[in-house]
Amino acid sequence: MYRMGGRRSAAAWALALRLGCLGLAAASPMAAWAQPAPEPIPAGTPAPTAPASDGEVLRPPPAAPAPAPVAPATPAPAPASGAVRDAAPEPKRPEPEQTNVHGIGIAGSFATGSGLTYRRYFGNTSLQLSCLAIITDRGNDAVAFVGGSLVRYVLVWSSPGARGLLPATSALRVVGGAHYYLRRWQENTTVEPTQGVIVPQSEQKRQSSINLGAGLGFEFGGIVKSGFSLSLDLVLTAAIDKDGLDYILPLPQSALVYSW
Repeated sequence: MYRMGGRRSAAAWALALRLGCLGLAAASPMAAWAQPAPEPIPAGTPAPTAPASDGEVLRPPPAAPAPAPVAPATPAPAPASGAVRDAAPEPKRPEPEQTNVHGIGIAGSFATGSGLTYRRYFGNTSLQLSCLAIITDRGNDAVAFVGGSLVRYVLVWSSPGARGLLPATSALRVVGGAHYYLRRWQENTTVEPTQGVIVPQSEQKRQSSINLGAGLGFEFGGIVKSGFSLSLDLVLTAAIDKDGLDYILPLPQSALVYSW
């Protein structure tokens, strides 16, 4: 009995020693490194649950809600370039088209002629002729003015909304021309000789000059369409007579013309 008990005790000690060695080996770092890595859990696999107690029904955990779809981000608009950012320039207003051909009126000028005026249009250029004759003293005194001018409309602009006395069309113009002035008159004199007889005498006299001028001015009204127009100019005028240059002066001139 003692021997049997001693053999059992020795076997028990040997088993305990083996189990202890196995436990130390499992707890060592080398043993943990030697163990294979756990396999990854696929997405959507429910988490493990604790075992149900007696009488409790084991139910799977509720499924996680599906993530809401994310809308793609809208790219921010690129900064506008200078051409787009700046306001578009206003379209250039077209220059009024000339529709007049003829014009007639009156003019007063020491440089380009005075009296009745005829004007002929050639687009934005016009040719103007003026003449005036004055006869007095039963024909013994006569004055004539004959002149012509060339006008160029440098800038023409329209105001469609003009009302009242304001002109719808205005123009800046350059003018140049010449004017011929002639006066002829008869001068009567008396001569008393020594015998006491009075003898009447007459003398015919003549005066003439040529004036030249050029300047700038404005015209308002019917410039490109039919209607009345009024021009105001300042002209540098030079007068030349039989004795030479008489004067050089800036003189005004004006004309009122109906064009069609």
